Amino acid sequence: MNSDIAMYRAKESGRGTIAFFEPQMQERLQERMALESGLQQALARGGLRVDYQPIVRGGNRGLCAVEALVRWPAANGMPARSPAEFIPIAEECGLIVELGAWVLRTACADFETWHRAGLALEYVSVNVSPGQLHDAAFEDLVALALREHGMAAAQLQLEVTESVIVEGEAVSSLLGRLAARGIRIALDDFGTGYSSLSYLRRFPVQAIKIDRSFVEELPGSRSACRLVEAMLAMAHAVDVHAIAEGVETPQQARFLEAAGCEAMQGFLFSPAVQAPALVALAPQLAGGRAQIVSAL
Repeated sequence: MNSDIAMYRAKESGRGTIAFFEPQMQERLQERMALESGLQQALARGGLRVDYQPIVRGGNRGLCAVEALVRWPAANGMPARSPAEFIPIAEECGLIVELGAWVLRTACADFETWHRAGLALEYVSVNVSPGQLHDAAFEDLVALALREHGMAAAQLQLEVTESVIVEGEAVSSLLGRLAARGIRIALDDFGTGYSSLSYLRRFPVQAIKIDRSFVEELPGSRSACRLVEAMLAMAHAVDVHAIAEGVETPQQARFLEAAGCEAMQGFLFSPAVQAPALVALAPQLAGGRAQIVSAL
């Protein structure tokens, strides 16, 4: 059993790696198993929720869309878990397909509720993992969710990472079919992976999301400014929409506006909030009254 644990640790460390068993490895394995079991129970028993971070237009700063973000809050004496903890576990154990389907259905249901309340969002953005894109039922799941909640295809944006677009012909074909239906496709964390202009030309991408690691150094870092300007120029050259993530200061927002960034999200405008709070939050984001809004 100990050698088996060491083998998995070696695999986690990369190819050609040697690992010797240590007692701490068993402790980490037990923690991982407990996290996986807890995640399965939370998903089955309603212990997860979906929060939404506003996406605002450049210029007038009005609310135009939201990004759906899954949360695992504290419950029954257990602490809250960060997505950075449980999303990789979900991907490794295969739970990501069920989890992703639940997030998609929840986001579409909330979008319908907001529209009935008079909140005219352009779209809701949902992150999609490679595991979901390899699931044969994914395309039908998306079509069913849109149909059940009376959404137009363009009212849903699917966010994929840059690494996904080189996964093979099957994934490329799927993204093409989804885009042909009118669903928005966005490249998340743009700038941290391949960031190739050829990918923007060849794949059905409607938007890029500039990673926060570039935004956080604006406008003080000359290299960060030039890189962001280059990304925006790449996007505009092929008529792709640009969204900047992690905007936290008015100076960052002003730079991005001047550089031609169409939309932004970040703590300058609002953290992620629960679905019912969004209707009350929307007026605060209109007319350029950007502010840090406490979580509701």
